[in-house]
Amino acid sequence: MSGLFTLLPEAVTTASADSKDIILGQLASLFAEVYDLGRDKILERMIEREELGSTGFGRRIAIPHARLPGLGRPVAAFIRLESPVEFDSADGMPVDLVFGLLSPEGAARWKGSMPRPLSITSSARRWKFSAKGFLASRS
Repeated sequence: MSGLFTLLPEAVTTASADSKDIILGQLASLFAEVYDLGRDKILERMIEREELGSTGFGRRIAIPHARLPGLGRPVAAFIRLESPVEFDSADGMPVDLVFGLLSPEGAARWKGSMPRPLSITSSARRWKFSAKGFLASRS
């Protein structure tokens, strides 16, 4: 299979939330449902990662991520929030685009401790693009 991670169409959705904790819970539920994984373990691992520092990267984008034992390859999910939510982002702005990534626990690392797919994905914040296109999308 090619690509750095799997992102199935069913793992892309729009949701309403009013806190970071609710977003992480919704993301864990989405991963569990779409990829047939254990929700509680996903949520536990994402919360552990958030305790190290916020995954709110700035420019209204958050990239919650975690390593999961038993996962065969990286998988992703995407949530466009109906309204921006405070996420302790680096630039202080609330987020409305949430890209979640789960990587196998023993996956190779790239830049320091960051999983390679996440390092490439997070570099998107440096791209010369605007999140307006994502936010304007209704499907």
